[in-house]
Amino acid sequence: MRSGMRSGWLDAMAIRRTDLTVSRESPILCISTDGDVPWGTAFEFHYPVELGILLSGRMARIFPDQERTLEPGEVWLCGMWEPHAYRIIDRPCQRLSLIIHPTLLADTRFDEYTGHNWLLPFSVPPAYRPQVAEPDRASMLEVAERFRAIADHPGPQCQVRLRLLLLEVLLDLTRTWQPPKGSAAPADDDFGRVRQAIDAVFATRKRINTEDAAKLCGLSSNRFSDMFRRVTGITFADFALRHRLSGAARQLVTSGDSLKAIAEEWGFTDVSHLCRAFQAQYGVAPTTYRRHHGGSEAAVDARG
Repeated sequence: MRSGMRSGWLDAMAIRRTDLTVSRESPILCISTDGDVPWGTAFEFHYPVELGILLSGRMARIFPDQERTLEPGEVWLCGMWEPHAYRIIDRPCQRLSLIIHPTLLADTRFDEYTGHNWLLPFSVPPAYRPQVAEPDRASMLEVAERFRAIADHPGPQCQVRLRLLLLEVLLDLTRTWQPPKGSAAPADDDFGRVRQAIDAVFATRKRINTEDAAKLCGLSSNRFSDMFRRVTGITFADFALRHRLSGAARQLVTSGDSLKAIAEEWGFTDVSHLCRAFQAQYGVAPTTYRRHHGGSEAAVDARG
């Protein structure tokens, strides 16, 4: 176990994941990669949840308060806007990542299996998430190949097949899994009750406070805060902040805008506020982040 935010390693696609192409219409993105980059970098985070399978080699999956070494056939799960990174230990290191729009899991119901919460494994702390027992790892590798085969043939049935296989995997992972003691499982309608607040976050680049979000959902601040954390695993304030930081990170890489312009665009009071928040969440300064991802350092240093 490790405490505190640490710099890790991200693959070459990492920065692109701040703007993942998943939606309610196409809720699953399947990414297969074996690359890494030759420099230390920041944690990444994104709104969709993630389920990954290590196919070969060894790697460490790094979270702010936990680091775990994975062997082939093991999995990792990431929650909404959860900072995470990795470090390659043994190469070649192939892995498969499923990027999943949270509404897909939040809205899934089966009359034959009532009360099952598909988001819960992603919202509990990393140390308590389901893992693959050693005898089952070969089967998980076979499942990964099935995911890749489906993704290699896009078409009308692709998303349906990905969804069915994903649900099968989650059922297998949680068959004997027990959430940590004291963790409150979200009720079936909790995601729907806080969805207006989630939609409001994505509808603006400005700051939304918890009180205003609670009013949108017709809930008291305390009730809303408890419900939101049960659903997402993080506070509303962190959820909204990480959305804005993700947008700022994307703008750093895709534009030559100054820090002042980016801070104003994403609802930060000034450049210092943006830099403090960025450093706290990503583990590096905006200058370093932009340089590593091919942006213009001169633009970062500009204040006007």
